[in-house]
Amino acid sequence: MSEKKNIKTRQVVTAHPSSLKHSNSNLEENSGLWAKITRNWPISLASLLSISWITFCVMISDSSEFVLRDSTLIEISTVLSGAFLPLIMIWIFALVLIRINP
Repeated sequence: MSEKKNIKTRQVVTAHPSSLKHSNSNLEENSGLWAKITRNWPISLASLLSISWITFCVMISDSSEFVLRDSTLIEISTVLSGAFLPLIMIWIFALVLIRINP
């Protein structure tokens, strides 16, 4: 067994692919409202869908005969889970899109 004490190794570290996307950070971008909306379109779309879903749920709850005082805990939890599950799915999908394409 020989010891190689005087060997010099060259360590190479490559750049992460996400850092290559930000290499042109000196370019001027349009900072208007429309540019921010189009740049963050998943968040804008998720916000619009969330507001429309909440409005739809409020309209349905106003027109239904569901009485909160006469309901059991199981019925209340079923209604709330049915109302919040689409919101959770919308935001998970939007966050996955942001993560895939930053």
